[in-house]
Amino acid sequence: MTQVKIGPEFDSWKDYVDQAFALAFPGYGYGPGPSVKSTARQFVVSMIEIPKVSKDRWLVSEQMDGGQLHLVDDFVRAMPADEDSAIMTIDFIEDALIYSDARARVVRRTAINPSTPVKSSAVHGKRRAAAIRPVAASAVPLWNSAMSRTI
Repeated sequence: MTQVKIGPEFDSWKDYVDQAFALAFPGYGYGPGPSVKSTARQFVVSMIEIPKVSKDRWLVSEQMDGGQLHLVDDFVRAMPADEDSAIMTIDFIEDALIYSDARARVVRRTAINPSTPVKSSAVHGKRRAAAIRPVAASAVPLWNSAMSRTI
């Protein structure tokens, strides 16, 4: 589960969901993470529960023109011991995703830019750059609460 690679390019939302669901075994939870606060670009965040080890795999993809998605962050994080330690907000500031907990402490920072490979401590090493442009943040969000489910 933690070593299986997906993407990093997805032709459509369906392609993204199909690959993400392929990671989850029966009984694993799959759902949205916090929305990324951004005025310039649009992202979708998914979390997949890894039960017996009390961890979650986080997938963050950027929506591109034409409906494609580009995986920009993919990491595994231990489930927090308390609610204050959980990732509560994700901000996109100066070409970086900033993950903060309930006390506004930064718990992760991932630099991204669609014209260069991703620089992150993610499961995959460097990824190839997206050859298509990002969608403005004002576009309709991709995530639909109906997509949350337990497999």
